[in-house]
Amino acid sequence: MDQPLKLQAKLLIATPQLQDPNFEKAVILILNHTSDGAFGLVINRKTSEKWKKQVPVWYGGPCEPERLWLLHETDSGFELTNDLEQSLDSSRAKIFSGYSGWVEGQLDMEIAVSSWLEAPLQPDLVLETPPDQIWEKAILSLGLDPSNLSTQISRLLH
Repeated sequence: MDQPLKLQAKLLIATPQLQDPNFEKAVILILNHTSDGAFGLVINRKTSEKWKKQVPVWYGGPCEPERLWLLHETDSGFELTNDLEQSLDSSRAKIFSGYSGWVEGQLDMEIAVSSWLEAPLQPDLVLETPPDQIWEKAILSLGLDPSNLSTQISRLLH
């Protein structure tokens, strides 16, 4: 990817029903969701890796973990690029290793069976909130109690 990709984003929040260990209590910044599939980055898992020995690397997801992405905020929203030198002087940027991807219809089906909750984008949650607080804050932003999430989702569906 030579040029940065400007993105319209939303959040995806894992529910307790989701059994995949890659996504337990994950919050994902969905960057592209079309009829062809979906692409996003897990935003609440920091790795022990450092890029150039100083910049933390975040776990973006299980797909292509060797690939690094730079997500940074601009005046007009988020941009994603493979040019890691760009915008690293900004505190409004993160480097991710790998990504989370879904094939055609997969994410829609997972949302339909309550594996995920959708929420509006919250830039501060993505870039400033400590990783161990992101899942709970994302749930609370929907007006739900994280400790009663399974019960609340069941009531919403019936």
